[in-house]
Amino acid sequence: MNPVFPMGIATGAAFCDRYQERAELKNNILHNRHTVLLAPRRYGKTSLASEVVRESGLLCAEIDFLLSANAKAVEARILDKVGFVLHQLLPKKKSPKEKILQLFHKLKPELTISALGQKVVLHAPNPTDREITISDVLLNLDHAAQSLKKRVVFFMDEFQQLGELKDNHSIEASIRHAVERSQNVSYIFSGSNRHMLTQMFSDKNRPFYRLCTTINLNRIQKPDHIKFIQKQSKHKWKKELPDETISEIICLSECHPYYVNLICKYFWDNNLFPSKKQIEKMWHEYIESQKSVISYDLVSLSNNQKILLFELAKYPTQQPFSQEYLHRTQLSIASQKEAAKKLLLGDYIYKDDKGITRVLDPAIRSFVDIYC
Repeated sequence: MNPVFPMGIATGAAFCDRYQERAELKNNILHNRHTVLLAPRRYGKTSLASEVVRESGLLCAEIDFLLSANAKAVEARILDKVGFVLHQLLPKKKSPKEKILQLFHKLKPELTISALGQKVVLHAPNPTDREITISDVLLNLDHAAQSLKKRVVFFMDEFQQLGELKDNHSIEASIRHAVERSQNVSYIFSGSNRHMLTQMFSDKNRPFYRLCTTINLNRIQKPDHIKFIQKQSKHKWKKELPDETISEIICLSECHPYYVNLICKYFWDNNLFPSKKQIEKMWHEYIESQKSVISYDLVSLSNNQKILLFELAKYPTQQPFSQEYLHRTQLSIASQKEAAKKLLLGDYIYKDDKGITRVLDPAIRSFVDIYC
């Protein structure tokens, strides 16, 4: 595996920049301010949370709710991760250990050994006995952390999935009850659908309204990417990449963290000192390999959305509703505004720091350039 340009979570030497966001998130954790991380997919939300936890040396449990289809699945995920943290917290001496486990006695805590090591298993309450709620479990974890003078981070990823469940309001309310009373457990919420997540935390009729501090992740700036890449180049090849080479990486990736890593990883893994021509070839082959995936993604769009997306891929603009741009798309202003709204909600397009509306995913932009 390549530790410098990972395609998954980046921590330690592989983590690039985000100094301000790291400081803010670390400060939130230490002062028990709960946080929601907002960013498009593949911007490094999990990497940021993981790096801050690593730097802080704190216990952390990460829950991914993506495949949680009902309240029972949510409960099972939470019980599993609370048991994981609980095992890390437990004192070695028998008496204080039993005192902590007593907090969870209704869940019949059991120390077990598996191929992954020892852990605490908390058994779900009987369906006919609902005395123990998700809120109780999380609050008891906080009580355990308080009694042991430890701080814990609970990272709930794909949290927007809870909003899709049949009984979402009661689940959200139960979790909120514990979060707003927590003293030693800090919560971080994140997800791949930032618009659904934003609604959960900004709608005054939802339980999580104004519960958290929000950190928005934007793209890492061009100078920071260049500095990081050149540092890794000097480490591997004892020299920096030529200006035209680094410019090609930035141009094709558009400073999107995932695609910067994708391009660099290919050359670092294959021990190939990259040139502009080689990068162009690699990128074209990648887009070709993703043709069916991108095509499938675009099938869900309406004709108007496709028309606007294809135009923005080729001609980003500060004025997508000007007469000139409407002439390009041949759409009415009402149709164009509706298409733009849906594309924004789906994270297909975004406004950059200069107010230019662009296609968010560089691979989709290149796909349109090549095939449409």
